[in-house]
Amino acid sequence: MTSKDSQSAIPTSIAGTFSDYSEDLYRHFFEVSDDSGIAKSVLLKYLGNQRSVLLYGVENGYELDIPIQCAPELVRLLTRDNIAVYQVVRLSKSEGQWRSRP
Repeated sequence: MTSKDSQSAIPTSIAGTFSDYSEDLYRHFFEVSDDSGIAKSVLLKYLGNQRSVLLYGVENGYELDIPIQCAPELVRLLTRDNIAVYQVVRLSKSEGQWRSRP
């Protein structure tokens, strides 16, 4: 195991939980009402230009690939702009990692 591998390896008991502060990506579904397009704008601004490809519009909301620790922050940003978040569901682990500097 190289030093790079040891930095990205997280204990199995933590992986996929709220204690997972890795850069591993997980697909999340955010159920929101977005007739005005504000929620999409908030999510795109958070993701930035290079990560905007991680956002998928689906019925009743959006799916996006983000690290687990980003979900609460996105909920705060959406509610700050008066967007009701009806549910957030972590779906599955995605390929790739979140880079601190895209």
